[in-house]
Amino acid sequence: MRKMPIYLALDSRIQMEVWVVLLRCYAIPELYGPPSPDPLDAFRCHRSLSLKVIEGRGLHRPIGAGDSLKEKEMDSYCEILIDGEIRGKTSIKRSALRPFWSEDFELPYYSDRHCGADHSDLQEHIDNVAVNVRYIRRNQDLLLGTVILEVMDSELGTSNQKWHPVIYAARDGLNVGQVGELDIKFKLQELPILMSSDYDEIKKVCLSSYLVF
Repeated sequence: MRKMPIYLALDSRIQMEVWVVLLRCYAIPELYGPPSPDPLDAFRCHRSLSLKVIEGRGLHRPIGAGDSLKEKEMDSYCEILIDGEIRGKTSIKRSALRPFWSEDFELPYYSDRHCGADHSDLQEHIDNVAVNVRYIRRNQDLLLGTVILEVMDSELGTSNQKWHPVIYAARDGLNVGQVGELDIKFKLQELPILMSSDYDEIKKVCLSSYLVF
């Protein structure tokens, strides 16, 4: 198979050096799956979770708050949690009976520990993805309920959209009930990056003394 030349055109040497550093990051692999005795079998994997909070319906405060089961106008917003850590928030919808957000969130996972960088929102295994619905009442920010998403049980690369029950659970665990529904769309993707050996030729080009600036 004939090898084709690679041409790189950048505006400055600084840009070239940055590009080389990033290439080195991607050329140093992270092992996924069963360990292999051959380092050339190592590969990296870019994982991302795209999530869209669309709208809510039938939202009402828990019965313990003195409300009926009817929808209530309230100032509400959602927060995205991964393994208990907040990774994103929607805007606040004021006095909305059926709050409509239609807001997108992109949560990437880059395993760049070799580069001394951490741009990750996702871990290698996602155990718990939740969406909290919160509301503001009398200058208090209160939890209305939570949606639990079974992300790891979904098919990779396939969009999942449906109405999810918003569940309220009291701190004592005795009062549990549904306080509305949330329309959520999400997709989990994994993109394997080339084997480390596949970067050898382009690394030689980038580190060559024949580069012209």
